[in-house]
Amino acid sequence: MSEQSGLSNPDVQFEKEDIRATPVLKFLVGIAITSVVVCVLLLGFYRGMRSYVAGLQPEPPHMRFEEDRGAPAPRLQERPDLDLREVRAREDEILTTYAWVDKSRGVVRIPIDEAMKIIAEQGLPPTAAPAPLGEKAK
Repeated sequence: MSEQSGLSNPDVQFEKEDIRATPVLKFLVGIAITSVVVCVLLLGFYRGMRSYVAGLQPEPPHMRFEEDRGAPAPRLQERPDLDLREVRAREDEILTTYAWVDKSRGVVRIPIDEAMKIIAEQGLPPTAAPAPLGEKAK
């Protein structure tokens, strides 16, 4: 078109040769092969490091509890099962017997079953409602 209009520039020329596909395809194939080789090498390296680190870890403790085997020293309780029985026996005694808590003020302890029966018959004593938020109690 430029020749028809009379305008032509000798420094600007049309490229007469297309790019060759063979070197581009060789480059892409080389990149693909290199990627596969690197992935295989990294997978082997990962597996090798995983087994190496697993070999460095200490053996997990055995979770078997044997009655003959006690707790390691220092032993704070020689027989924790007996201590627990004693504590529960004391608590059961407190919850099931009558006793004075403060004789001078007339405060007594009654069995919990008896206390629940009394509460069921008489109900709880009335209590003052809590003050709404933002107001001070008088």
